[in-house]
Amino acid sequence: MKLGSENLWNKVDGFITVTDYEYNSSNQIVKEIHSDAMSNLQEFQYKYDLAGRLDSVNYVDGERLKTFAAYTYNQNSQISTHYLANNYFEHSYSYNSRNWVTSYSGSKIQYGLSYLANGNISTF
Repeated sequence: MKLGSENLWNKVDGFITVTDYEYNSSNQIVKEIHSDAMSNLQEFQYKYDLAGRLDSVNYVDGERLKTFAAYTYNQNSQISTHYLANNYFEHSYSYNSRNWVTSYSGSKIQYGLSYLANGNISTF
């Protein structure tokens, strides 16, 4: 198990960025901070449910926390709903008994899938 933090340094096109990560006792990222030479900071906080699944990713904007992404899960721990941009965009998923995606519904697109016996997609 890993509890603590680590740094990652990147140099792209002459600009150096540093990303700091903090972990919980399950080795899951709980905080990510990006900084650059211009003192620009971006902080993300990760939250997990009791089963260890990612529940939300929040962006720290000054003193406020904004939801960057949030997830709900079905009884098989598959993503059933995915929210983005403070719940502005919603994406929903359905699955069959083999746990294959059978439908997707998003803010801009919707589709359904059916499968052949061998698992190949038959219709989209």
